[in-house]
Amino acid sequence: MNRSRLALIVFCREPIPHLAKTRLIGKLTPDAVARLADAFIVDALSKAVSVRASRVVIAASAPEGAANSKYCCRLARRF
Repeated sequence: MNRSRLALIVFCREPIPHLAKTRLIGKLTPDAVARLADAFIVDALSKAVSVRASRVVIAASAPEGAANSKYCCRLARRF
């Protein structure tokens, strides 16, 4: 396999309180659940970058669209 052509795609959803990881709400507050979801996303992207793929693609969804999401744009700049 030619590793220089390897791309990695990370699927994620903007972590919004009351919408992210809803099964955890009750054990944690909605804000804490959203922070946890953010930590999962950052961890996944950090690992994706560490494998040195030629390209890391963030396939994200957000209520106003990923291209219009400050959160998604911040992730794209960081990773």
